Amino acid sequence: MCRSNSISNIFLSNRLIGFYVESRSLMYARRVFDEMFMKNVYSYNTLISGHVNEGLLNQAHQLFNEMPERDTISYNTLISGYAKLGHKEEALELFKSMVFEGLRPNGFSFTSILGTFSSILETRYGAGMHGFITKAGFEGNVVIANSIIDMYAKCGEMENAEKLFCIMPDHDEISWTSLVCGFAKNGEFWRALKIFREMVRSTMELDTVIFASVISGAAWSTALEEGTQLHCLVVKRGVGGSVYVGSVLVDMYAKCGKIESSSRVFEEMQNGGVQGNQTDSQIPTKKSGPPAFNTLGKECGLMERHDLRLGAKWTCRSCYSNFREHEDDEEEHKA
Repeated sequence: MCRSNSISNIFLSNRLIGFYVESRSLMYARRVFDEMFMKNVYSYNTLISGHVNEGLLNQAHQLFNEMPERDTISYNTLISGYAKLGHKEEALELFKSMVFEGLRPNGFSFTSILGTFSSILETRYGAGMHGFITKAGFEGNVVIANSIIDMYAKCGEMENAEKLFCIMPDHDEISWTSLVCGFAKNGEFWRALKIFREMVRSTMELDTVIFASVISGAAWSTALEEGTQLHCLVVKRGVGGSVYVGSVLVDMYAKCGKIESSSRVFEEMQNGGVQGNQTDSQIPTKKSGPPAFNTLGKECGLMERHDLRLGAKWTCRSCYSNFREHEDDEEEHKA
């Protein structure tokens, strides 16, 4: 009877801790935890999760150290917390401890730790983790494979990223997006465009992230024809309402010297849609300069919306910078 009551009390206390953690009331969760006569792994894991979610990693780690026994969830929760805040050394040490303790890492363990590798200097560690994942038999997991592709892309190792992509038995939107965005961000626009076209033919869903990345690549490569084709596809697929897509279109046209097209796209963002027309009187001229873009931004309502303000400032700055650059080129040509 006493054993039955103890189990019942642990169950109810754990439910109460979980309720307080979900309500972000850690003080009350901790009070219930401290008053428990008996605690189990779930009690600790729930409270550790609450501290990690609030960014209180020191307190979370202290609770972790106090645990009489730990499971994979205990490690994963703390590893994820350190990884999200960029503390890669601590995350890696915990991962090693988990393996040393004889616990088997799962998909969440691998995706969390892979997210900590983000530069060319860390390629060796990332490749080592890739090898560990292959030996553990997780490479066929599309979520983990996507994380490896993303890791290689962040480290600038696009050949390894593409090699893994090619041997994957299945791909999803994230697989394609990670590879396309990786090539675009590493300055390989034409390879990004080639894979993007394959993605279009595969009938995969195209989101604003992949459009913004490939159009940004077109901007840096001053590939006007391809950028214009991408603009048409943006309208056709109905993703022109994104301020990020609109911003990179503004930048792309400006970098390609098409100031009128750049300012027209900027004006179209007033209704959250990149597809309308614009009168010549609204296009900034050489005499108007930055005030015209600032006025245009206010007229479009871009400066009044918090979610668009950053994009609006970026597009104004990009437009005017390229506007002045091409204006100077014209002056030199006349001289």
